[in-house]
Amino acid sequence: MSSCGSSCGITRDRERQKDAVRALVARACIDEVFDAAPFADDELHALARAFADVLPVLAVPVRGTVADWIYLVPTVDARAWAAAREGLGDAPDAPVETALRVGVSAMGRYATLQEVTLSGARDGDGWWIEESRCVGVVDRRLAMFVKGAQGMLRAKKVVCLDAAFLCEPAGDGRTLWHWLFDEDPMETRLGAWSPAVPSEREPRVGP
Repeated sequence: MSSCGSSCGITRDRERQKDAVRALVARACIDEVFDAAPFADDELHALARAFADVLPVLAVPVRGTVADWIYLVPTVDARAWAAAREGLGDAPDAPVETALRVGVSAMGRYATLQEVTLSGARDGDGWWIEESRCVGVVDRRLAMFVKGAQGMLRAKKVVCLDAAFLCEPAGDGRTLWHWLFDEDPMETRLGAWSPAVPSEREPRVGP
């Protein structure tokens, strides 16, 4: 079987999509203006629910500045560090969790996938939660979740952009990643303190 080369329709479509992204960012570099609200106000939460419907994950939506995010934590538990940090749930028993971070850009109907590791520890009347981010997705155990997320995004008419492409320089000393998704570098580590939810602050009863 021959491989898909430069004449393949899928390859051409991807290159056209990349050229459209480059053009969009080039215009933004000049006048800092782009089409607003590519996603409806309630679409982030609708996407989170859709991911949870088709994948065994806890989906945690997080509002951002350059992009909004949905953390897909592979678990059947209602507890996760991603949820605890946002005040949306209890902290889990496991000290570390690996998740898939889905970014949806404010510049257009573009998304990206990123592997993150979250860990937490008790700190006073709350939790100190740290997040380590990768360049793209490196853990093969996430392959099923990547495939499922990409399929859902295609169904929602959202173009998924890979990490290698987003590393391209895009003017003003920034990369496509910085313009479309996050002011922080792809590979970074950050921490935040979050208060414990009421159920965690109350004394536990029983064994």
